[in-house]
Amino acid sequence: GPDVDIPVFLDVVSGGEITLDLPYSSGWNLVGLPVSTTDNFYMDLFPDALGGTMYSFNQGYIPEEILMNGTGYWLRMASDGYGSVTGFSLNQLEVSLITGWNIITGLSFSVDVNTIIDPQGIIVPFTFYGFDESYILTEILEPGIGYWVRTSGEGVVEMNSDGQELRSMDQYSFFDEVNTLTLKNKNGSSIQLYFGVELNEE
Repeated sequence: GPDVDIPVFLDVVSGGEITLDLPYSSGWNLVGLPVSTTDNFYMDLFPDALGGTMYSFNQGYIPEEILMNGTGYWLRMASDGYGSVTGFSLNQLEVSLITGWNIITGLSFSVDVNTIIDPQGIIVPFTFYGFDESYILTEILEPGIGYWVRTSGEGVVEMNSDGQELRSMDQYSFFDEVNTLTLKNKNGSSIQLYFGVELNEE
């Protein structure tokens, strides 16, 4: 099919349960488990996964079959496609990191790496990399995706869903309580101005 970026869709289910699509590409992918669930066997989550091709990294590659929250994995796919996973939303996570390179994954929502709590200051700045046929420097950890990150020592960092993803959803409902002023010019073109509510920068 066409080479397009597939968004990660978020489907909010009542009771704290959510279902997330897990998009992947043919070949090698960096993947992660973005919800809390016991359904974490790789062949169940990724229907096009090739058997025996999932690896975590701890100073070397380790064959794995079960995905754990916070850990990122290499996984090879037979074709482009989608997996799906349902579980409780992950809003907070502590991740143990080793010295040097780590493969990690984030929460059920996008995480800005600048919001990661790093009390010992071990994360080396500008070393978060995703992979899409080549390595891509990133500042946003998307759900269900794995990322490399480098540290200067071992320790624990903490990710929190800082509300950004919820704020962006809230923007849709803010129109309910907003005042509008419509300006028209003589050609009939109009523009609406919104006022009476405070908006965050996003």
